[in-house]
Amino acid sequence: MTESDRAVTDRPLLEVTDLAVSFKVARARGSWTRPVVRAVDGISLRIEAGETLGLVGESGSGKSTTGRAVLQLVPADSGSIQLEGTDLATAGANGRELLRKRVSMVFQDPFGSLNARMKVGDIVGEPLEIQRIGDRPSRRSRVTEILDLVGLPADAISRYPHEFSGGQRQRIGIARALAVEPALVVCDEPVAALDVSVQAQILRLLKDLQRETGVAYLFIAHDLNVVRHVSRRTAVMYLGKIVEEGPSSTLFGAPRHPYTQALTSAIPIPDPDAPRRRLVLTGEIPSPTNPPSGCRFRTRCPYAQERCAAEVPLLEPAGDGVSVACHFWKEIAASKETTEPAAR
Repeated sequence: MTESDRAVTDRPLLEVTDLAVSFKVARARGSWTRPVVRAVDGISLRIEAGETLGLVGESGSGKSTTGRAVLQLVPADSGSIQLEGTDLATAGANGRELLRKRVSMVFQDPFGSLNARMKVGDIVGEPLEIQRIGDRPSRRSRVTEILDLVGLPADAISRYPHEFSGGQRQRIGIARALAVEPALVVCDEPVAALDVSVQAQILRLLKDLQRETGVAYLFIAHDLNVVRHVSRRTAVMYLGKIVEEGPSSTLFGAPRHPYTQALTSAIPIPDPDAPRRRLVLTGEIPSPTNPPSGCRFRTRCPYAQERCAAEVPLLEPAGDGVSVACHFWKEIAASKETTEPAAR
């Protein structure tokens, strides 16, 4: 294997570097300037072929904006988004064509994301028609095949979205996303609007489809219990920044960042009498138009010190494949180890 072949093999499917996205909002009465919302502020991600990266955080942390920026649905202020080695921001028409063929999206709302005036066969087949993949008979055959793959009956092809339940509609959305055989699917809260029993069905479907097709997922959610079961790696966002990232088993088993600790401590457990240590956050997430100086989490962090207000923590390796952005994560881990036995 040559050096160039090895470089291609080692290249991730998706690599996001220093991505920043901001929006201007309406100015307040009496003000001459329009506030700027820094929704995403210099984050980096990578997704390998066939893997699932979970992206979690509270509402307003920038998760969905990150997913939409990957899909070029919102413009990036700076940074690069490389898909299979192609920088989508600079590749022009070729980059857009690659993006449409290789990346799809499953939306949160299974009701509003489907055109009520179109039959299911037309909804699922539309990406194939837009990309000019095959002729009409082959496209119809592909639609039938993908509907069967996601567990929908054969007659679904001639029915309308309103004739299906919420879970079935989300299956239609997944079928549409997989129609062009993408390498990556951005799942933006794909089960948030569904009942718990239906959530389990959709999550099982996504995992089965990944095994069968090798598709990769960027799985955006606020439900950590869902993410820990579907994602090989997880990134935790807070106010436009990634504060911790690593293998899901390690991150959920021994979180380093105080924000991750607070989120994981709130995950429900089956046994109400089991010993557990809660880290309850106070206050609300600050406004992204005026984020705190230094560490953005410091206004809610029980371990904050003067350095946290003066210096922005960098996302640095913390062992076991985990990276964390906290000045005092080692001290916090040490203090937790000493107090943990007493808590039990």
